[in-house]
Amino acid sequence: RPLLKAWISHLLLCASPGPGARITWLACRDAVWRFTPVEDPEGELRALLELFDRGQREPIPFFPETSLEYALCRTDPGQTRDAALARARRRWEGSDYLTGEGTDPYLSAAFGHMDMPLDGRFEEISLAVFTPMTAHREPAGAL
Repeated sequence: RPLLKAWISHLLLCASPGPGARITWLACRDAVWRFTPVEDPEGELRALLELFDRGQREPIPFFPETSLEYALCRTDPGQTRDAALARARRRWEGSDYLTGEGTDPYLSAAFGHMDMPLDGRFEEISLAVFTPMTAHREPAGAL
């Protein structure tokens, strides 16, 4: 969630008028990331707002942690769609050491009727949200 918030803030910075650097820094527990300037921040914000608006009218299969896991794997040139879905499924279902995002009561209420909500719509939305972010995210060091 901090990564998505930083990305949205970065898009707003890039869309703001006036001079100045259009770089955003994000310090996480184990790394520091830098977001580079975005050529069409208004278009990226518009796409996110359209998804948000759609989500206000109907449940959409966007799960911040699971979707990020899927998108990061899919945007890695050495990974396959099947590998990305397997990683997303592990994040959704959880393990003995990690609570699955699918156990969230709100997500269970909206998607509990589905055997596995990680379908084509999930893939499409995950990539729409996170692919532009990963294209502008660079590692800037470790903590």
